[in-house]
Amino acid sequence: MKENTTGQEHYEGEIDLADLIMPIIKRKLMIFFAVLVAVLIAFLYCSITTPLYRSEAIIESSEPNDSSLSSLLQGDFSGKALSKTQLVLESRALNVAIIEKYGLLPNLFKEKWDAINKRWDTKEPPTLDDGYLKIKKMLEVTKNKNQNLLVVAFKAPDPVQTMEMLTIYFDELGEFLRQQELIELSAQIKTLGEQMGTASDPLLRIKLSEIIAKYIDRQAFIMSQKHYGFRVLAPPYVPEKPFSPNMKKILAATVFGTFFIMVLIAYIVEFMAEFKNKNEQKFIELQQFLSVRNDIKTIITFITNLFKKK
Repeated sequence: MKENTTGQEHYEGEIDLADLIMPIIKRKLMIFFAVLVAVLIAFLYCSITTPLYRSEAIIESSEPNDSSLSSLLQGDFSGKALSKTQLVLESRALNVAIIEKYGLLPNLFKEKWDAINKRWDTKEPPTLDDGYLKIKKMLEVTKNKNQNLLVVAFKAPDPVQTMEMLTIYFDELGEFLRQQELIELSAQIKTLGEQMGTASDPLLRIKLSEIIAKYIDRQAFIMSQKHYGFRVLAPPYVPEKPFSPNMKKILAATVFGTFFIMVLIAYIVEFMAEFKNKNEQKFIELQQFLSVRNDIKTIITFITNLFKKK
């Protein structure tokens, strides 16, 4: 008895496995042609899509988090200064300043720019906000919290442009941070100078003059740096191969994705066919329940009659 039961269970298991394979075998041509069409579409997409190149660079902050002795001894760099650098890189102020200074709108919107006549082909030329939104998608700023570094990347159809744009960003970022710091130091020096002019205590005047001298030294230090506030550890480069579209990944995802979907459809079709054969009346009821043709026809008729009355 036990042997027969075991054999029966094994036989039923074989039937279940055959039931799983049969829908795929029955509709192998449908699955094959669907995958083939999907691959051709994916290949066509990769062929007509403009390739994008990607260059990247690595920077670190050259400013400590604070001026405390413990911070300097521990080498506690980046932190807030690195977050500030990232925010400025992604800010509208810096990006719009770069777009204006280097006249990047025609380059960002080549499809709307008449290069021969040097004018826009559209009644509504793109604005600086449009340029900011577009260039922001081309710029990538990623913070490496473990190593306190920023990975800055730029994507563009021209490989040389990717490197040039990163160089521009670093030059303008350093100048932006420099000017902000110089403006703040100038205001502090002015305020301290006014206080020293009204101070009657000679010791206070000496102390204020020492602070002013430190601020002036700080100004000289800021002006001497090529990139104020950060250092470029790995400079940008000209990429040799396109970053996207990645044809291998797209084709692989297309093949596996389409195959999975078509197998699922094959199972659904097989299930519906089997359900129709065994429960024809229920299948008709289910078909009527899922159909919305009658409902749509009723709604259209009601609206038509309503307008006729009016």
